[in-house]
Amino acid sequence: MPTLKAKARRVWNRLLIASHLHIAWYLFYAGVYTLVKGPGPLIGELPAWMSWIWAGALIVGAVLTNIGTLSGHNRTEAAGHGFHLFGLGLYVLLAIITLGFTGGVAIVIIALGGVSASRLY
Repeated sequence: MPTLKAKARRVWNRLLIASHLHIAWYLFYAGVYTLVKGPGPLIGELPAWMSWIWAGALIVGAVLTNIGTLSGHNRTEAAGHGFHLFGLGLYVLLAIITLGFTGGVAIVIIALGGVSASRLY
């Protein structure tokens, strides 16, 4: 049975190679910020209940991604990325409806959605 020190070392090594966790932490921050401060101007176009679903999807996705990555459970991490893609899908849909398909929307799709989609695959 591995010692606590060996488990901590494994978690630390996973943390060092998990470059996608920075995106998960940012999405966690975005979800918590929305819950605390209320929806931003773009998310404010959504009905209130949809804003809470968006924020919840980002928070749950980040928590599951971190737990799955650091514990080595691929299915848990994949579930987290699935929540992120759902939340980002809502955001992108709203952005396209509100602003049209602009360069900024394309960057959000590629940068944030690409990380989650590639890790989910």
